[in-house]
Formats: sequence, structure tokens, C-alpha cells
Amino acid sequence: MIKYQITDPKYFTTDPHRFLLQLSRSVRKHKPEFICYRDKTKINREKISKLLKLSSKNYRTKFIINQDLNLAVKYKFYGIHLTSKQFKLIKEAKRKGLFVVVSTHTEKEIQQVLKLGGDLVTYSPIFKTPNKGEPKGVEDFKKIALKYKKRVIALGGITTDKEVEKVFKAYGYGIASIRFFV
Repeated sequence: MIKYQITDPKYFTTDPHRFLLQLSRSVRKHKPEFICYRDKTKINREKISKLLKLSSKNYRTKFIINQDLNLAVKYKFYGIHLTSKQFKLIKEAKRKGLFVVVSTHTEKEIQQVLKLGGDLVTYSPIFKTPNKGEPKGVEDFKKIALKYKKRVIALGGITTDKEVEKVFKAYGYGIASIRFFV
């Protein structure tokens, strides 16, 4: 099962060196295949992006940046994570050689992303999570997971091994989370 770690300044500081220290601890504990650097505050975003690129050889994971195509290209990130409002950037990101992950909330959005060339989608929220609306639930995710196989991973409310196990039993290809990796 793919583990996709998403960082957030609420749990990961905006101080570049402390960020790397926290990330290193988390990577040793959880061993994610992907790490998405996400910081909407943009405090030290450039510095952290540069440090991630410089330290990426120390990790057995692929680094993805959230929403910022310019930084993804500048620091040669493995990929970019786009929001459900950024579909228009999928083709450009692919032309620039990036692996593209896109947040989705409906099957129609999943189909659209895949048609545009996206590599992987997060489908959310699966479980209850703050400020993200009504959860879709495991049964809905299972239908999506079976239909789209290795293209969809669960996101939303995944905080413990209990939720990970439910996603696994629903034939999930993987999980994406912020709080699970803290």
C-alpha cells in the first residue's frame, strides 16, 4: 500500500532546519513512498524547497510540491500535487516532466484528471476530517478503488492504523494523510 505523506506547518514547522529534522523522524518511522511539501503560509517556502532538493538523496522517497509549478520545476521535484481547481495545469506539468497528483472529490473529477494525463488522484474525504464536509465512507471509496485500481488513493481523516486497515480492506492502492505521519 502506497503511503503519501503531506506536510503542513501546523504539524511541521516553517523553520527550514527544524522542518528537515521533523521530516527525517517521520520518514524513519513511516517510510512513505511520496512526500508532498505543502505549506500555504509560504513562510520560508523557497528555503525549504531548496533544502528538500539538496537532502532528497538521503531519502528513499519521492518529493512532490503542492500547487507551485514554478518551484516544482526550479528545484526539480519529482512531481506536483494540484488542487481540484487546477486541472488546467495538468498538461503543462506533464510537459515539464512532472508526476502529477490531483485532489478529487467526485468520480467525474477522477475521470477528468485521468483523461488530462494525471498520474494519481487523491479521493476525499473518506473519513471525518475538520472543515472538509461529509465523509464519503469506506464503501464509496471501495467502489472507486476497484474501478480505478492503482490510480486512486484515500485522503481525509486517516489518523491511525485503524483507518489505514479499513482502506487496505477496501482494496485501496494507498493512503494520503497529514496527521497519520505526525
